[in-house]
Amino acid sequence: MYILPTVCLALIIWCARASKLIDDFHDANSKFTAEGYKIIRRLNLTSNFLFCPLSAQIVVALIRAGANGTTADELALHIHNPKTKQLFSKVLSSIKSKQKCEFKMATNLYISDKYHVKKQFKNFSKKVFRATTEVVNFNETKKVINYINDWVANQTKHNIKEIVSSPDIHKGTEIIAVNGLYFNGDWLYPFDPTFTDRIRFHVNNNKSILINMMRSENKFKYRKDAVLKAQFLELPFYDQDVIMTFILPTTRFGLDKIEENISDYLPHRRSLNYHAVSVTIPIFKVECNIDLVAILKNVSNMNIFRKYLPA
Repeated sequence: MYILPTVCLALIIWCARASKLIDDFHDANSKFTAEGYKIIRRLNLTSNFLFCPLSAQIVVALIRAGANGTTADELALHIHNPKTKQLFSKVLSSIKSKQKCEFKMATNLYISDKYHVKKQFKNFSKKVFRATTEVVNFNETKKVINYINDWVANQTKHNIKEIVSSPDIHKGTEIIAVNGLYFNGDWLYPFDPTFTDRIRFHVNNNKSILINMMRSENKFKYRKDAVLKAQFLELPFYDQDVIMTFILPTTRFGLDKIEENISDYLPHRRSLNYHAVSVTIPIFKVECNIDLVAILKNVSNMNIFRKYLPA
């Protein structure tokens, strides 16, 4: 039996594979995940964070669908797959609620009323991305902010109450793309609350804290890699098409190496086998704000963001 006493908060939720197109999407998603993770870590070294690469990719792909020339080429670099229409139609059709797993995703594109939005683009956005396209007056800052935040709150059952604020809208704002993802699922093998223990968690070499840890013992997909000095664990939700993957260093303070080389670790989460595992993970809650523009600007020299948006 393998013992996992601590956890790396480098978590990935992904759907089970079903076709070559979905396989290609997972590869593209892994590349985007690694790029985004490294940048967020560099910009946010002192805090835990939660990053949804799928939401970011959908927003980028939607904007790319309405662009052309250099802008379209730059945005395409972040999708990592040229089959945008087929890819996202397939992926988004697989995101739906099932027994004991509520899954909802919605996308809205808010465009300045200075522009005329072609009906063809509106129909394409709706059909492929299930996105609504709306024209707004960004000069009415407070009205637009309330309108967008109300929409996000409704889509996420009020778990996210504010996604935009006054600094996000300025004289250069022409488009705001918003993606809301809501997921609430039961574990396939629930953690028994009576097994919760107070355990010392080592934050770094100099600091440790007592936190509540929940435990579960069962057969899970698991792998220990001596070369990578890492452990990989999959915890399935009740709907086994959705899993959570944990990547954990085998040494107490080996997390930095994993984070610095995350692209080398993500592919290995696929080659796991069932083992009897005793899992101990902290009860945690993560809230954070991540600037997607900052990520895209750091990935490549993108004129669309450098010209119109602030740093």
